[in-house]
Amino acid sequence: KPINNNKLITIIIEDYVTSPKGLTKEFDAAGLRKFWFPVSRMPRNGEDWPTVDYIVQKNQRLVVFTSIAAKESSEGIAYEWRYLIYNIENKKKEAKVFERTIIGLDSKSADGDGGMKAGSCPNRKESFPMSTKKRSLVLMNLCPSDPNISQACKENSDPLISMMSTCHEEAGARWPDYIAVNFYKRSDGGGAAEAVDMANSF
Repeated sequence: KPINNNKLITIIIEDYVTSPKGLTKEFDAAGLRKFWFPVSRMPRNGEDWPTVDYIVQKNQRLVVFTSIAAKESSEGIAYEWRYLIYNIENKKKEAKVFERTIIGLDSKSADGDGGMKAGSCPNRKESFPMSTKKRSLVLMNLCPSDPNISQACKENSDPLISMMSTCHEEAGARWPDYIAVNFYKRSDGGGAAEAVDMANSF
């Protein structure tokens, strides 16, 4: 029996692939397309997503987003800004991405330290405002432009929980579906895992 067959995985791709159907060929070669959640079933304009139970039952547990709009029609890969909102992100370092209870793949980002300012949760320039209800998914970033492993324990502790509360207010009382941090295993307490548990408790 396959392990983790009740888990969902999200991949958010900062996409530099220019070859025709280059991404879908890779997913096909890896045998992953059969698990792909089709873009035709993704909710538009802030509508609700299917339940986890429904997605698991359909065994379409891989949710993939691209940063290139044209690939939604040409390759069937969801254009991230049609479905997600998120705050300003780090421009120099990869960040771990959490889907509430799931650790996803690495996601590069842009726009500097705006996501690190206490009491502020401004949207990234490509994103709709954090307060919009026209996008269903919320990604919260806490990644400094200059990642420092010696500071990660501090950044991934109280400031992370505090920022999540701030972004919760900015996002119209919605908790993040994804939480992006650097050095996700480091903290002075429960860290990123605690933040994920907190988001899932509401």
